[in-house]
Amino acid sequence: MTATTLIDALNEAFGTPGFSEKISDRENKLRIVELERLGYKPKKIIHNENATIVLWNDGTKTVIKGQGDDLFAAFCICFAKKYCHGSTVLNQLFYCTEVKNDCK
Repeated sequence: MTATTLIDALNEAFGTPGFSEKISDRENKLRIVELERLGYKPKKIIHNENATIVLWNDGTKTVIKGQGDDLFAAFCICFAKKYCHGSTVLNQLFYCTEVKNDCK
């Protein structure tokens, strides 16, 4: 399955909160409205091979280096970094989680 929206990508990556079936379009719209209200709506995305800068509707910006041509991955990292209020919490969340690689 290929994610077509940020919400689809988050659901694909982390699962739908509380239940496993796909959430409705109405619920997706409510989530997006809530994210926008909290300042998580991108106003502008500036991307090149060296860095990605996301300017948010609340007047803040998030900058990451790298990610090459993968704009979606760069945006997702910027979103996670903003949501976690910086990379420190994001790094702690990642490095304190057991990673299991089930390649078959």
